[in-house]
Amino acid sequence: MKKFGILSFELGVILCTLFVNLAFSQDYEPTQVKFNWNGVQKYLSADSAYFQQNRILLGWQWGAHKKITQAVKNNSTHSSFTKSPNEWVENCNVLQLHEHATHCMGGDILNARGIQYEPTLLLDPDNPEKLVIRQGDTTRPVFGFLYRRGRILTDPTDDNFNRLIIDGDSVTLLKDSVILSDPWPSNALYRAGNENEEEQDSSLCRTLFISINLRRFDNVINNDSILKIELPYTVTGSAGNNIQFQSIPNTSAYPTGTFELPNGRGCIRDTVTADTGVRVIYITRQMLPPNSKDITISAYFVMKGHLRNNPELKKITPVNDHIDSIKIKITYLGHSPIAIDWVRLETPHTRRFLWGLWDNDLIEPVQDDINFYIPDYESRAKLFNYFIILQIAIQVFVQDTCNKRLIG
Repeated sequence: MKKFGILSFELGVILCTLFVNLAFSQDYEPTQVKFNWNGVQKYLSADSAYFQQNRILLGWQWGAHKKITQAVKNNSTHSSFTKSPNEWVENCNVLQLHEHATHCMGGDILNARGIQYEPTLLLDPDNPEKLVIRQGDTTRPVFGFLYRRGRILTDPTDDNFNRLIIDGDSVTLLKDSVILSDPWPSNALYRAGNENEEEQDSSLCRTLFISINLRRFDNVINNDSILKIELPYTVTGSAGNNIQFQSIPNTSAYPTGTFELPNGRGCIRDTVTADTGVRVIYITRQMLPPNSKDITISAYFVMKGHLRNNPELKKITPVNDHIDSIKIKITYLGHSPIAIDWVRLETPHTRRFLWGLWDNDLIEPVQDDINFYIPDYESRAKLFNYFIILQIAIQVFVQDTCNKRLIG
């Protein structure tokens, strides 16, 4: 479905990412909401005549006086507050600053950093930046793995079309084999923003979760190991290691140690404190629900430069002895047929954001803006787009796409 897009901003250039066609996997997919549009409940959609762009947009970053706007024939404005309609030129397109718009420098709701990797995206190892479009894939993934083993379907109507599948003879043939490694990009996460301790840990990438969404196709309950997950990291100026985890998944047999997210966002497994020095995560058969039910399993790690955790993650400009890249290595240990939907590195804040804890905070300002512009100002100006992120970077795309799916 086409979406009502969100406006992003980089180096003074407005990048309109309007009406992107996106869909998401379980535990990442909010349900698009309807808004009260002049008394009618409706979805925001590019198919609506209201949101059609029928001319080149010319305008200001933060707005200007009506007289100079008319003189240079601008037809759009960047609005951070409500104005009298007399302050706009005729037929003005308003790029509205969202109430929770962020510079990505603190603990703002929309500063949700992370990278989601799609196992079925067949990137070119020699040129991973080359655009890859998988026929029939409406999710339009961007980030993936340069190495994979397993089965990828070609029928987009199959429920497992967007999953890497290990089944049939592969359960034996791929036993003890690496099935996913070399995620691209592996060096896009970095620390930035203020030095507030709580916000560094929650939102600014000093601590992260590694999360994987998967399912199994059998109903046997035992403690056989199915997957082994390691996170090799590189350090600027010296040798790296594997990430040391502070918490690991609860290993209890399903459903113990799991909980269901609200709004149909899926099933999550709890974490427990890890022993010192744990650098490998094991996922066993009993940790997964039987019969193809999806579950997200996570582990948590800290990058503060202490012996108990890991070296510090780099800032925008890398320095010696800081982590420069975090890779992902997943080994299949056999025993059960499985399918992997996605793998994600995410901050604690991003995890909660994708759970939908702030959905209402994102929805309500949009409804308020619709109420303001429609119908009273419709003859003068229209709400054309939203501005939510300044100095956008790869690490906030996961938030941007989720927000579009929710709002439209």
